Amino acid sequence: MAKAREECITTLARAATNSGRENPPRLMVFERVNEDNNPAANQQDQDVVARLRKAGLLDRRVTVEAVSPRDEHLLWAADLSSWSFYHQMARAEGSWFQPLAPVTTVLHARTGMPVKGSNPHLPQPSPGVQPTVGTQRGGGPAVASESRLIHQGKENKALAAVRAKADAQRPALDHSVSLAVGTNSPKSIDAIKERFDWYLKAQRSQRADPAASEPIRQLLEQASQALKEPQRNQAADRPAPRPENGGLQR
Repeated sequence: MAKAREECITTLARAATNSGRENPPRLMVFERVNEDNNPAANQQDQDVVARLRKAGLLDRRVTVEAVSPRDEHLLWAADLSSWSFYHQMARAEGSWFQPLAPVTTVLHARTGMPVKGSNPHLPQPSPGVQPTVGTQRGGGPAVASESRLIHQGKENKALAAVRAKADAQRPALDHSVSLAVGTNSPKSIDAIKERFDWYLKAQRSQRADPAASEPIRQLLEQASQALKEPQRNQAADRPAPRPENGGLQR
């Protein structure tokens, strides 16, 4: 679960703040972990953010806040979105998510790529889904399906299909580096370096110009440095002060 959280924070931060838009968001707010269950979880989140900043994967102008839903009521909107999407993916009950679909971008956490509803990365109702058993919210037909993603130690067919698709993908190299930094995986960085060195040699053997690969080389160097030193309580990784004009930030 901790690794999944790190991957999600990394993918969302990269997609939201480096999206190429003219005025990308400069504030990220997510829910704090209940420290009664895991006292180190919130510090781990801060470490992920610090590593991403140090590797140049998260703009230092972006303010990152981890708060309780008691203090930021809009966090309930994220809960509702996730709950409704779970019902579409795991239970084939699409009416809850349907109103949100036009304004929602679904990202594959492992690749960082947008996922379309008709994309095979997201499975359609599995053969195990039963025929119509009545009506559901919105007047559409309701279907019977497994009510849990994992039941008695076995994965729901839909979740297993998603996992199989993710394992078969070859994510972009720069996103692989991002995930390695976010999940604190020096071995992944070393493996990516080896693959990249092989790629550069292949380029040279074909007399191709490797200059286009320079940003990836720099990213690998930054990523290696970000994983070499402890990240806790580094003043250099604190976000820039907020403007004093009191205006809302996107």
